[in-house]
Amino acid sequence: MPPVLPLAARLLAALVLLAGALVIGPAPAAYACSCKSATVAQHAEDADAVFQGVIVERPERVPGERRLVYRVEVDRVYQGTVDDTVEVSTAADSSVCGLPDLPLDRDVLFFADGSASSWRVNSCGGTAVATGALVARVESKLGEWQPEPTPAPDHATLTPVADGDPETFTRVAAPGLAMVIAGLLGLLLVRRLGGR
Repeated sequence: MPPVLPLAARLLAALVLLAGALVIGPAPAAYACSCKSATVAQHAEDADAVFQGVIVERPERVPGERRLVYRVEVDRVYQGTVDDTVEVSTAADSSVCGLPDLPLDRDVLFFADGSASSWRVNSCGGTAVATGALVARVESKLGEWQPEPTPAPDHATLTPVADGDPETFTRVAAPGLAMVIAGLLGLLLVRRLGGR
């Protein structure tokens, strides 16, 4: 009977290991962002807007958050209609092609999808820090950036209200003077009647 005990111990150990594996479960699948190779020209064709700007606000990364939203002050627009200040969102994790580490206070060239109310970027779309070489490739595809002409300020214009000379001071002051005299006479009358 001594050989039975080692067999029981082995079976018990195997059951404990099997139960532990079931409780812990399989390791989660590891995902990685994979992008097909594309040129700047292809990124520009695929994007709804191409613009350069400085990230002025970057949110803190919060565990569990799926998206980050950057506030960007736009300097140059190469393609599309883009406001002076926009919000650009991206996935919060680079493993799903997000751009969570774009730098503050540096020019970034955005190849964005969406519209003025909701721009989106990802690491496969070409968005990157604006280097001289990258800007040159964008300008060779889309043309040089031209600043929008600043509209001329509105000039004040004088519009005559009525023809003729303005009213004289005595004509304008007469109604006020009449009210003062009426008030004083009324005060005298009340005093005189109150004294009886």
